[in-house]
Amino acid sequence: MIDSTEFTVCSKSTGLRLAYNNYFDTYQKIMVKQKNKGHRGIRLVTSILNKDDAELVSKFFGIGVNIRNVKNIPPIDFAASEKEMIATIQKTEGGQVIQNLLTANECAYTEHFISIFEELWKSGVDAKYRIKDIEQGIGSQYI
Repeated sequence: MIDSTEFTVCSKSTGLRLAYNNYFDTYQKIMVKQKNKGHRGIRLVTSILNKDDAELVSKFFGIGVNIRNVKNIPPIDFAASEKEMIATIQKTEGGQVIQNLLTANECAYTEHFISIFEELWKSGVDAKYRIKDIEQGIGSQYI
């Protein structure tokens, strides 16, 4: 992840909680590397459903991660760079560590997951707007 040139993440809020609890320092290092022009940064897609999700996403915003909200997040959480990908369908309630993880460094896999991410990114909206809607009490049925 830190040796990549760009890092993409597709995750439900439970996966973000796991990343925040266990890997947030790595995210911070990548964002410092981006500021020094050594990395293109982190892009993340997720579904922001409530105030807890909005608060969690705001922590990632705070370090400079680009985030988009998608209404229908896939049932698989994954992260990919040009070098490798990881994915899981395991539920990660409470930010617990994942027990079942698929990893690959073959181009076919990384390109496949990056293409899925790019489609989600295009269909998503800037998460700042979704957070603002939640703060104003606007439900997802109006978005």
